[in-house]
This record gives sequence, C-alpha cells and structure tokens, in this order.
Amino acid sequence: MQQISGYLYQQIITVVKNSDLALHRENQLFYAKPLQIYKGVDNRFKFVIKNNDQKPVSLLQSTVLFNLIDSTTKELVFSRNLDLVYTRDGVATCLIEGSLLDNINAGLYNYSIVATNGEGEQEIVYSDDNYQAQGQARIQDSVYPQFTPSYSANNFTYSNNSDTNYVNVAYSSSFLTANYVRGSAVYQTVQYNSNAFTGNIQLQASMDAKSVVDSNSFTTISYANCANVSGSNYFNFQGKYRAVRFKVSQISGQMNYIYYRP
Repeated sequence: MQQISGYLYQQIITVVKNSDLALHRENQLFYAKPLQIYKGVDNRFKFVIKNNDQKPVSLLQSTVLFNLIDSTTKELVFSRNLDLVYTRDGVATCLIEGSLLDNINAGLYNYSIVATNGEGEQEIVYSDDNYQAQGQARIQDSVYPQFTPSYSANNFTYSNNSDTNYVNVAYSSSFLTANYVRGSAVYQTVQYNSNAFTGNIQLQASMDAKSVVDSNSFTTISYANCANVSGSNYFNFQGKYRAVRFKVSQISGQMNYIYYRP
C-alpha cells in the first residue's frame, strides 16, 4: 500500500516595524518569503512583527491592517484587520475566508501592512529590512476544488395552443452537464422558487452527443407536482446525462426561478 504523508503547519510571515531611521546591519531580514493563498479553502496566516534588530515589537493598544493589492492596477482587492494574539511579542493572525476568494483571479499580488498605535499614528510595517513596504502574495487556484455556480432558469415564456393541449407550457434552454455527471450516476438537485404556483415542473434529460442537442431527444426523468406552492422547494434525481432542461406547466400562480446543481 502506498503511504502518503501530509503536513499541517501554519504560514508564518516575519515583517519589520521600523521606527528607528538609523540603519542597523545586525540580524537583518534579507529575504521576505511570499505569502501563499489558496482558493477553495479558508487561509489563516501568522505575522510576527519585529524591529530592524529582529526583536519583537509590542502591539499594545495598536491595530494592524492587512491590505491585498493588485500588482498590475495597484487597486485594493480587500483589507483585513489582524487579530492580535500576543501583543507584547508582536504576533498577529489574519483569516482570509475561502468565499472571499471566489471572485478573485489567481495570480501574483502584493500585500501591505499598516500599524496604528494608541494615539492614532500610522506606521508602515516593512516586508524586509530594505524598507520594502510591499510583500508578495500568490493566489493559487489549482489545489482545491472551486465553487461552480448552479445553472438557473427564469423569465419563463409560456405557450398555450393545441401542441400543449391548451395548457400554459414553458421550456428552459438546455444546459450541458459536467463531465463527471456524464461518467457516473451522481445525485443531482433541482431547486425551484414560486408564488402560489399550481402546476408541475419536469426535469428532462438527453444523451444526445451532437454539438447542438436535439430538442426532440429530451425525456422526462423526474418531476414535482405543485398545488398552490410558495417559497423554495427542491427534488433530487440520479443518472448519467449529457444535457438537461426544464419543462414548466402552469395552471395558476408564478414560477420565479429554477436552479439545477449536479
């Protein structure tokens, strides 16, 4: 059996709060390692704030702000107040929630840190002893699964004629399913939201392999009958399909939207 080792440890970044303008050449921080941020998961970092002689700086009655900055446009991406853990030892932590990174592109960024003392005076926290005020951060998106939005259908246009037996019927556009749905019979969910809706919702699926799925290839796989239903409801189904769509038959009320998520 193959044995795989994993390591759980915290990223610790040392930065320099230099209130003394005189240069000290002892114990200098020559290399500031980049901050690695991963999409799809919460990221927590520890910052150790020292002076330019590598001694911890007291953060009593201070606030410390972390800024992530786009390296190309120089625009602020987001800010976070650091949590002060050991104020006498200059230790602070930062939590970046995975959801905060959903709409941020992977790539190279910069970060800066500003400390404000109890008197409201701001001080730059340098990323090294060479007065470099910006550190480097890299957002990675190839490690953890990313959030995939649900397929949605709304603004239903109903037909009522001999083809529909004079019942209000609307079809959504078709959605191509993800590759893993086509390869195995995974459970899938349909969520719908309505106001006093009476009628039914049919989930129709197709295995048609054409680049443009033939509308006549869809068959009903699952459905929900509704009688004066309001609010959000859902049903599940299972199967291997290449494309899906919704058929809504309306007697009364309103269907607001339908979500499909594999």
